[in-house]
Amino acid sequence: MKDPIQVVWVSDLHIGSTVGLSPSRWTIDEQNIHQASKPQLELLKFWNKFWGRRKKDGRSIITILGGDLVDGDHHNTLQLWTNDELTQVDAAIDLLKPIVNISKKTYLLRGTTAHVGQSGRFDSLVAKELGVPAYYHLRLNVDNVIFDLAHHGPSIGKRVWNAGNSVRAYGRSIEMSSILNGRKPPDVTIRGHTHKACHETLHGRHTAEVIVSPAWQFKTEYAHRVSTENDLADIGGVVVGVSNGMVADVTIDMMQFEQSESVSAG
Repeated sequence: MKDPIQVVWVSDLHIGSTVGLSPSRWTIDEQNIHQASKPQLELLKFWNKFWGRRKKDGRSIITILGGDLVDGDHHNTLQLWTNDELTQVDAAIDLLKPIVNISKKTYLLRGTTAHVGQSGRFDSLVAKELGVPAYYHLRLNVDNVIFDLAHHGPSIGKRVWNAGNSVRAYGRSIEMSSILNGRKPPDVTIRGHTHKACHETLHGRHTAEVIVSPAWQFKTEYAHRVSTENDLADIGGVVVGVSNGMVADVTIDMMQFEQSESVSAG
């Protein structure tokens, strides 16, 4: 019997963003110092607690870095503490190296062109410096449990009561495509990109988990404009336990942190 494993997915770190994951302190060119904001320090604290829980769990860790690890220099945004992508990459390597060190295996998926450049350039550079492989799409066999992994996936929509519909349909599409191509359908499908968390289980002859992951970035100016129905950012990671060739458990470990201000006019 093989030892149990936890497959840990984290994506959309957006390092370099003023509302993304950040080192507590980082030296930029000419000795300018970036000091993380109070919300960023809370985010970093949760990041450390998240990985502390993974170590305490005791199961071997396989880490999936799901893309958009840096924010890039995009859309004329002012929400950057540096627009130098290579400085962002250096900060990402610094934050991720300890994670690679505690992981049995680490894999990286390339994210969005707007954030990480053509062909996932900056995600790929992080992967190269960490010594891990980078992919657009990966079918990963973990003790006979098949994971289907990529950065881009379905939107879960804006209505709470139908959020899972598109995720289930997406999972069924992957299932049918696999069958038509003569492959075993994946047992677990994970996608990032949307910064909204959703987990659906497909039942039938073949049971499968379909997951859209949270991110590690608070709501940006853009998100506040297009997503006004919810003042909470979905922040955290996904943990899938594998034991005896089966999915043992699925956890979306999320932080709750309000970005809206509560003010009394009295």
